[in-house]
Amino acid sequence: MRIAVSGCGITGTAVAYFLAASGHEVVVFEQSRICGPVGAGLLLQPSGQAVLQEMGLLSDLEAKSQRLEGMQAIRRVGTNLWKSLVRLQYQWLEPNCYALGVHRGTLFELLLEACLEAGAKVITNARVESVIAVNAAAGNGKIRVQFSKDHPDEPFGEFDFLIAADGSKSLLRQSCQIQSKSIEYDYAALWATGPCDFQSNELFQVVDGTQRLVGLLPIGDGKTSYFWGFRASEYEKLTGVDFAEWRKDAIQFCPESESLLSRFENWEQFTFARYRHVSLKIPYTENVIFLGDAAHATSPHLGQGVNLGLEDAICFAKEVDKLENFPKACRSFFYNRKRKLRYYQQLTRLLSPFFQSDGRLKGVLRDVFLPWLPRLPVVRREMLRTLCGTKNGWFA
Repeated sequence: MRIAVSGCGITGTAVAYFLAASGHEVVVFEQSRICGPVGAGLLLQPSGQAVLQEMGLLSDLEAKSQRLEGMQAIRRVGTNLWKSLVRLQYQWLEPNCYALGVHRGTLFELLLEACLEAGAKVITNARVESVIAVNAAAGNGKIRVQFSKDHPDEPFGEFDFLIAADGSKSLLRQSCQIQSKSIEYDYAALWATGPCDFQSNELFQVVDGTQRLVGLLPIGDGKTSYFWGFRASEYEKLTGVDFAEWRKDAIQFCPESESLLSRFENWEQFTFARYRHVSLKIPYTENVIFLGDAAHATSPHLGQGVNLGLEDAICFAKEVDKLENFPKACRSFFYNRKRKLRYYQQLTRLLSPFFQSDGRLKGVLRDVFLPWLPRLPVVRREMLRTLCGTKNGWFA
């Protein structure tokens, strides 16, 4: 088949690789002028590692990443006191279980190279806005892609179907009349990555109620991805204060970040990112299917976005190969994935306010109950399965 992919990100390159490796003709359209490494750190969980293993990329990625044995969060009490909030170790679930702290750009470069080597073609400066059916009356099922007005009018021929992997802000949802729910969270984050003397084998987080959340994620080669959470509406107010004063306060709040933050001099060295929740009732039409964040974006608090996107890619590609029919592949994919995707979306939506929100009561409840949950073997096991990305539903 001849297949179009909108979005040359993690999910887009992964699904293009699997389909091209199976012998399909794949063309990936990317809105940016240059496909290059961007973004901050991410957690590649065992579920995502399994996909990279099948692509033959896991060992190369591990060599450029940081192996993480677990995660821990501490909460601030008073001026200079901290107490443990929660700690989870992957080996409590399986002896050789771990996550990888990865720079998004490192993962992207490996996936892009594999995608191109498999035979996929990448077209940049091409933002797909809609699709049109060709000879719809004849019922041949072919489509053409239409681009935003700033793209040169260049014909790319007909496609059997299109995969929308263009992120949480996908324009295709509206043009395809997909029934969707999109919520923008009140809270956001500043991200930065750089060398850091504090190197842990865990994701490290510091919280103060539900108003302040800081994270340090080691990503290999002595580098760490830094995360500062705050209310999105206060972005202009925050970046309007003296950077040196904010840095001093941030280091006092999380001393482990001192060597990293000392290397930054201004706000322009940080990336501002908002959180968005997107859910689709049915993620496909007669000729378009939505994968990754375009179909099920969440806040980053469970660290599952990239892992779910990678799983989408391999699961859908296998359905196409097995059924050799786009509508049937969509239905089978949706049936097999809906419980897992619903679980992670609902759980992330439920838990996010307990870490970033205006509700002080939620912070108190979290501080009281969360430290005790991992002490219960059954609960600890389910928490770890969720963290690893291997839960397939609330009761599966």
